[in-house]
Parts: sequence; structure tokens; C-alpha cells
Amino acid sequence: MLAAADMQDELAHLACPVLVIGGSLDRVRPPPLGKPWPSHSGARYVEIRTGHYMSVQTPDLLSDCIDEFLTSVGA
Repeated sequence: MLAAADMQDELAHLACPVLVIGGSLDRVRPPPLGKPWPSHSGARYVEIRTGHYMSVQTPDLLSDCIDEFLTSVGA
């Protein structure tokens, strides 16, 4: 199941900026499961007030978060 996937090793090999987004209301993959990723990989972690299906539940909030990240890395 994807909720239990451990992808830290793969994430460490990425050569591009990485954004990990956690939903503070996500019961499937709660924030404590996503927060450790950035500390081991150089990725950035952002937590937003949304649930597991953030692209459906809060598309504008998600889009703003992604836009801010892309702007911050010069993309």
C-alpha cells in the first residue's frame, strides 16, 4: 500500500528540488509520516490544512503551495 511506502532511499538520489506536502487533516498518511523525508534528503516539507485528497479538497491551496515552491527554486 502506498500509505506505508518508504521512499527515502529513492528521494535521496533526486537531483532536482523536491517538495513534500503534508495535509494536517490527512488520516491516511498523517504529517508525522511525511516530515522525516526532507531531513534525510534535502527536500522541503510544507504542511497545509487539508486532507488526503488535497487536489480535490483544496485545489487552490495546493496550487498556491506548489507555485510558491517553484518560484522559490527559480523554476
